[in-house]
Amino acid sequence: MNYRFFTLILLGGISLQAQSRILDAPTMEALILRHNPTLRAYGQKLDIYRGDLLQASLRLNPELDFETGTGGDPETVAGFSQTFELGQKRLKRTRVAEAELDNAHLTYTLKKQEVVTDARSVFIDILLNQKLIILKKERVSIADTFLTAVQTRVTAGRLSPAEVARARIALTSQQVDLNRAQRTLNNLWRQLAAYWGQEQPDYTWAEGDLTFLAILPEEDQLLQALDSAPLYRLTQGDLIIQKAVVSFEKAQRIPDLTISAGIVKTQVPDNTYQAGISIPLPLFNKNQGSIQSGTARLNELREKQRALELRLRTDIARVYSDLRMHQQETTALDEDILPEARKAYRIINSGYLQGKFDFLDVVNARTTLFEAEENYWLALAEYQKAVAQLERLLGQPLNTFIHANEE
Repeated sequence: MNYRFFTLILLGGISLQAQSRILDAPTMEALILRHNPTLRAYGQKLDIYRGDLLQASLRLNPELDFETGTGGDPETVAGFSQTFELGQKRLKRTRVAEAELDNAHLTYTLKKQEVVTDARSVFIDILLNQKLIILKKERVSIADTFLTAVQTRVTAGRLSPAEVARARIALTSQQVDLNRAQRTLNNLWRQLAAYWGQEQPDYTWAEGDLTFLAILPEEDQLLQALDSAPLYRLTQGDLIIQKAVVSFEKAQRIPDLTISAGIVKTQVPDNTYQAGISIPLPLFNKNQGSIQSGTARLNELREKQRALELRLRTDIARVYSDLRMHQQETTALDEDILPEARKAYRIINSGYLQGKFDFLDVVNARTTLFEAEENYWLALAEYQKAVAQLERLLGQPLNTFIHANEE
């Protein structure tokens, strides 16, 4: 093996990493929460709901009337009136706005988790492709060393000259594969930078450990935490809003009271003072239509919540099953398949140079080893993505369940 060539590749990679701007997961999350355009728009939406709450809490303005006229017996009328909302309308209208603001906060939290989880998925793909590029560089080095060894044996007359062409094709194939992986990595960096509003990333190296396998709590324990899942809490917030709306619509059945007072000035020396009370008579319109539709919407939300609970249980069970599968897959690849594939490749590669195996055997052994290595890292990446997806569904890290068990 050309150890000098391989050492130069490793040293070059280490030097490149040292000169790169390194991005880790906490830094990425901080950048997203501070600069993500979508989240900033949602932050503005919170101000909208705060304004709605302020408006809902205000009392009705009083009214001032003034009339005057001309003619034989002109009179001037000045009056003042104030409408009082009965049935606690202002209080119930404020409760609707408060519930909407609370739900807006929860929606904002849910959107943050969604954006961060999507970005984590891209970050994991970057970690994966960084590792795959290192592997592909090693493969280029192996193919180059193999080509040199074949050329030496062809010169010595121990192998056919056709073997050189085969080895050179294998080297070129590995170089093409490496270039393709580097382009993919560059595109992933641009995709990740868009999450904090940049077209070109300031970072060139991602720091993270794909091999860390979290301790998984029991599935039943996760399902018991369903009530704290953000999506479930959001539907509960919708129910609270609609209950407040129905309560407000029922209060609308009670008519408002208007009290007025005024003064009439004519050519008669003394002024005339007036006072009055008015209240609508709810003979026909008792707001029954709005109450009926509000109650129907409330029942609809209850049914949607039941459907959502079933979907969340199904999603949690599915992702948890995927986690277990990826965990078992990585263990099998790491402990059984990869060691055997490496051993077989070493034996066949050495035997080929001694004339014991043909080139097809080398290609098959090399392909088996390379596929096993890539499958191992792909399984690790899928495991980490499943962890992120499960934490998004639950709204909390998995280690909180482990700590709860320890306590």
